[in-house]
Amino acid sequence: MAKVKHPLFSGDVQGQFGKQAIYTRGGVVRRYFRPRDPKSAAQLAVREAFKEMVMAGLTQEQADLLYAAIGHLHDDRYSQLGHLHDDRYSQLGHLHKQLILIGTALEDGVLGAGASNTAKPFRSGLGGSGWNVAIPQGGLLRGLYFRTAPSQPGTGSVTCTLNVNAVPQNVVAICPAGSGAGVWVDLENSYEINAGDVVWWDLKNNATSSSAPLISVVMRLEFDLLD
Repeated sequence: MAKVKHPLFSGDVQGQFGKQAIYTRGGVVRRYFRPRDPKSAAQLAVREAFKEMVMAGLTQEQADLLYAAIGHLHDDRYSQLGHLHDDRYSQLGHLHKQLILIGTALEDGVLGAGASNTAKPFRSGLGGSGWNVAIPQGGLLRGLYFRTAPSQPGTGSVTCTLNVNAVPQNVVAICPAGSGAGVWVDLENSYEINAGDVVWWDLKNNATSSSAPLISVVMRLEFDLLD
């Protein structure tokens, strides 16, 4: 029923009156109608995506209130969601992610025959035993990109391995024996780090002579903006 303050039309009126008229803020009166709810396949798919993205974080009472509000929109803006013809709406589920790059420039550093060294985030050149970096943000480290210049000897490869808290992880990019300049990647494996974890990359030359010049190492750190 309509809620009336002062005589009708002279004060504040909201709601529907006897299923004859709808009173809205600002003194607007419209003919009563039942809100449009076509339940097309596209609209139901959007509603399901919306529920999975938003409703999981709400209480049942909050979810019921939000659905009720959506059901009483008196124009076609909500129904237009069912007509999106690309993946822009589905991308909303990923907007809460933040991404930063962690890496180093190796400045054409070279590893001797059978030699090992390290690459440290935010420090140029080969890392040596110092300059360990604690990452202040936890998240998922993925997408290892290791770049070399020409040419790696044919007697062995160069490996670049993610190391977290002095423990090598199963995230490895390999410059093959006999290869020219290239970017060598591991896009399949990742590792979840915590804030304060110490991160670097282990570099190993498996050839019997000096390695190709080493150019750079970069990874992505992905984390939730709500963390």
